Amino acid sequence: MAFHSARWWDLTGVFQASGPSESSFTATLTAVGGVRLARSGDFDPLTGRLERQDLLLLDGDAAKALRDRLEASKSPVKLRSPRAWHSIGAAIGKSGCSLYASANQNENRIAVELVIDLSDGRAVEEHLREDESALEQEIGARLEWGAPKGVQRGRVIVTRPNSSIEDLADREAQHEWLQKMLERFLATFGPRVRKYFAD
Repeated sequence: MAFHSARWWDLTGVFQASGPSESSFTATLTAVGGVRLARSGDFDPLTGRLERQDLLLLDGDAAKALRDRLEASKSPVKLRSPRAWHSIGAAIGKSGCSLYASANQNENRIAVELVIDLSDGRAVEEHLREDESALEQEIGARLEWGAPKGVQRGRVIVTRPNSSIEDLADREAQHEWLQKMLERFLATFGPRVRKYFAD
């Protein structure tokens, strides 16, 4: 497996609900001016570069400038401090499918995911879903499935919660977990993906 890294930022806001309860809730910014923000599966695992030019790559300066603008204009949207996402991708042996290891500082978790380009691989995802219980047994963890709305990429994800990349005391254990899961994903999904794309 060859890895290439990518880095992008996001913003999470705290919103005040209107109505009798007036409770607050959080939401993550997904688009600016109708342009979707880049996420982990949007980077080429062979180069680490953004694959699509129609996406917005929010860098740290841009995220902080947006937060500062909202604060200066006394916007009702209260953004938390922007945080970086870190991702590193690897080829799985078939075009249209990639493995990623990522760290999400906002959600305090690390993850390994298989990303499938659904423009070519919708049937592949369906075959994999049919094997879900066998896949979970081989991986040794519960898998999350899904694709964000409007995105032509399927995802199969396993996460390790309570894992801050800033926690140096836990770094070795995080790296051990990531390596184990990446190797299991490659061994489990690699042959199936190649077989299903060939069918």
